Parts: sequence; structure tokens; C-alpha cells
Amino acid sequence: MSTWRRPILLASLALIAACSGGETADVDHEARRAELRESLRSQLGPAYDQPVAALATADLEQGRAVYQRSCAACHGDAADGKGHRAGILDPPPPDLVDGRARDFYSDAGQLQLVREGVPMTGMPPFGRSLKEEDLVAAYAWVVSLRGGGPAPDAGGAAPAAP
Repeated sequence: MSTWRRPILLASLALIAACSGGETADVDHEARRAELRESLRSQLGPAYDQPVAALATADLEQGRAVYQRSCAACHGDAADGKGHRAGILDPPPPDLVDGRARDFYSDAGQLQLVREGVPMTGMPPFGRSLKEEDLVAAYAWVVSLRGGGPAPDAGGAAPAAP
């Protein structure tokens, strides 16, 4: 197994184990998400915290079409985690437009999760089936639904209020 996939696999397995219910599971779930974020930071290096330039020029109509074709079945037409396959997935797909998804991982980190998937979940590695341009366009379309800009820098901390 390649060295960059192993940390994601381990963090994903821990995330799944943490989602068994109860207050302890909620705390464990958050710890596992943090482990996954650190794994992404390690994998991407300084690029994790850098803006993804391609988002600014992505074709949102193309992104909408790619999203509907590749993502909506699980994440829902509105990217709210309520697709028709959501009920059969464990863990369920996340709501991609709420602040929790946006604020926890950087844009580069979220794009890497889309590229490589999340083992032991229903999230497949779309980097194998989509061109990079399509992947970025679909992600840019999701970002546009959030009513704001890209994820905060530093992967997790919301920007300070002015």
C-alpha cells in the first residue's frame, strides 16, 4: 500500500468505528475527523493550506452537471446529504453545504477526499473516473451553494471577525 493512502485508510477506519452512536462516539467521531485532517495535511504538505486557484475559473454549469451525474445519488440534489442512496450508507454521506463540512477541511483537503475517496465508507475515489477539470468544477459548484467563498485557511479555523 502506498505511503499516502495508509494514513487515510487508518483514519477512515477509525472514523467508522467512532460512528457507533452515543456521546462517546460523537467525541471519537470528532477525534477521527481531526486525524483524517492531519493525514491530509501530511499527504498534501504546504498545499493543504493554500488556495486552490482552479476554483476561481471552474465552469459552474459543468460542475453542476458532473455533480448531478456523480454525486447527487448520495449527497442529494442540494448537496445536503439526502440523496436517494443516503439511507443505505453507513456512515451516511455528509451535508456538503453546511458550515461543518466547509470549515473543518481546507479546499485542497476536500478535493483530495473527492479524488481518493474515503475507504470503508460509501465515498469512492472519483479521481479514477473523473478528469481533474470535472472534479474541480463539481467541487466549485458545491462551494457556490454554500453562499460564500472557499473554505477558511488553516483547515478548520473559521476566519476571525473583522
